[in-house]
Amino acid sequence: MRRIAGTLLGKKRDPQSVFTEIFEKDKWQGHASISGRGSDDDQTMVLVEGLGEVFRQLGIRSMLDAPCGDFHWMQRVDRNTIDYTGGDIVAELIAQCQAKYGREGVKFRQLNLITDQLPKVDLIFCRDCIVHLSFADGLGAMRNICASGSTYLLSTSYPHRSSNDDILTGDWRTLNLQMKPFAFPKPMMTINERCTEADGEYADKCLCLWRIEDIARALNVAHGAKSTSGV
Repeated sequence: MRRIAGTLLGKKRDPQSVFTEIFEKDKWQGHASISGRGSDDDQTMVLVEGLGEVFRQLGIRSMLDAPCGDFHWMQRVDRNTIDYTGGDIVAELIAQCQAKYGREGVKFRQLNLITDQLPKVDLIFCRDCIVHLSFADGLGAMRNICASGSTYLLSTSYPHRSSNDDILTGDWRTLNLQMKPFAFPKPMMTINERCTEADGEYADKCLCLWRIEDIARALNVAHGAKSTSGV
């Protein structure tokens, strides 16, 4: 992981070009996963063992996993009878996943989380995504999630961080979704991933659960009603 901060006014990257290049050049250098170290087995053990029970508690019957990456670890999660859609902006990655893993109840589609219409599902699972997006693109993705009419969002957040830095899309930094510019309410549930990267520097890495209608209200307060079109 690399921390990149600074003022980025007037600078913008095309997400599809950026993440396609990262995939093609294997820039994230995961050990077992093309999606990077955060998707390797040692960093996803807690999720593989525990997410199935979370899904059952919430009564999840349909979910969008975006970005789904290479599906390396999610394939081992107990999803029971959940109708699973994996979405990713990288076309070649989606083609590989569909060919290898696609079956009844498991499908993959190319998807831009910021601009494409999202399916209405019980749960949008958005791990290790917004941390790679600029504030503008991250807020755009959240507005789009709110417009989907889906019920829950389970997303990466670092709750011990006191502020957020802007970046260029494709870079990375920690992000606390309860801090500006997102200003989400307190999550309904927090799952600590027990991240051991960088000698424990990111030990507060969590998946946090919100009702999407609560996110919409928070964005309306922080940025005005136009921030959550469709809600």
